[in-house]
Amino acid sequence: MEKKITSNLFLSLMLTTLTLAQAGWIQQSSGIPCSLVSVYFVNENKGWAVSSSCPSGGLLMKTTDGGLHWIWNTTTMLFSITFINDNTGWTVGGDFNGGVIMKTANGGTNWYTQFELEGFGFTSVSFIDENIGYVAGGQFTPYRWGTVFRTNNGGNDWFITIPYAYSTEGFLNSVCFVNQNLGWVVGENGVIRKTTNGGTDWDIQTKGDANLQEVFFVNESIGWVVGRKPPGGIILKSTNGGSNWITISPGIISDKFVDGVYFLDEFTGWIVGEDGLIIKTTDGGNSWDIQNSGTTNFLHSVHFIDQFTGWAVGNDGTILHTTSGGVTSVEEINDTPKIFSLEQNYPNPFNPTTKIKFSVPSVTLRQAQSDILVTLKVYDVLGNEIATLVNEEKPAGTYEVEFNAAALPSGIYFYQLKAEEFTQTKKTLLLK
Repeated sequence: MEKKITSNLFLSLMLTTLTLAQAGWIQQSSGIPCSLVSVYFVNENKGWAVSSSCPSGGLLMKTTDGGLHWIWNTTTMLFSITFINDNTGWTVGGDFNGGVIMKTANGGTNWYTQFELEGFGFTSVSFIDENIGYVAGGQFTPYRWGTVFRTNNGGNDWFITIPYAYSTEGFLNSVCFVNQNLGWVVGENGVIRKTTNGGTDWDIQTKGDANLQEVFFVNESIGWVVGRKPPGGIILKSTNGGSNWITISPGIISDKFVDGVYFLDEFTGWIVGEDGLIIKTTDGGNSWDIQNSGTTNFLHSVHFIDQFTGWAVGNDGTILHTTSGGVTSVEEINDTPKIFSLEQNYPNPFNPTTKIKFSVPSVTLRQAQSDILVTLKVYDVLGNEIATLVNEEKPAGTYEVEFNAAALPSGIYFYQLKAEEFTQTKKTLLLK
């Protein structure tokens, strides 16, 4: 098992896809043969992601430029990462050889092992401050026992808070504390447990047939739980600290697992899951908007630093970034057109933003039965895909989308619209 990660072991991962300051979700990285399962950013530039499944075990990644470039190192399987400031953070994981808790005090330049436990795996970490923290997980053998450990001194010492009396409930997948006393854990068999005294006692709130993946509370009262309940996902919400849970059922998750949840406040949050699913609510879960992720890879974790800036990670090294809260700035602007069309962008030449209009005819005119999948992508002169501006089903109408090329060099670029059998490409010039 990896004991220490130092700066001279890091390799540079140069991303071929540029991040553009534009609407929607932008892919920052792809093709890494690892499943990224947790992401955490402390500001718009500095963040980390971890993996539990690489050919050599796990992966620990860091960026200091908002995800444009990453440095990484292979290590043991890791499942969760958190930071309390720019410098101090923890990551946890483990395999059948044992669980591991690692800490950094210099922003991830160096990591050292604080705690190892044979036969255990750690799946989630939550810290209140530089001293008090909790780790959830369980014992692999002889049974899948769930457990939680606590530290009062920044991880120098850890002690168990959930004993084996709860072993029949299975592994615990996520832990969340809002202060040093009040916290929740969730896991297999639909288990949700709550403590009001820092883990001395844990009261069971629910049990069932779901595999709950993550719990997130924005305050002492309002919290969310997401997970997997075949054939689809499950979303639970509480407004009274978990005394009662209601099931939120947006139809999109009826056949899709959901793994990650993040809320900025009691109203605005995102949930991610299978087939590149990203859904957002701005009214506390009463309604949900499906966002275009541009991928079909399973997304496992999402994190935002404000209402606009966030990241999501998932299978095959997927890293997505948004500076618009995930919203695509596409507006329907006039009456129903009769044909597909792609207009010349305006202004052209441009620096650094321009607008592109396109039209989709009605289903009647197209002799079709439903809305049509429309893609609008930008390429450089070598044919490399630079950005996906639109990738979703659209009803009839004329739309306008803004393209921001602030991160690109001057030069010729091409944008291409595809819908059914229709394909049209136009050229544009960026002059800085």
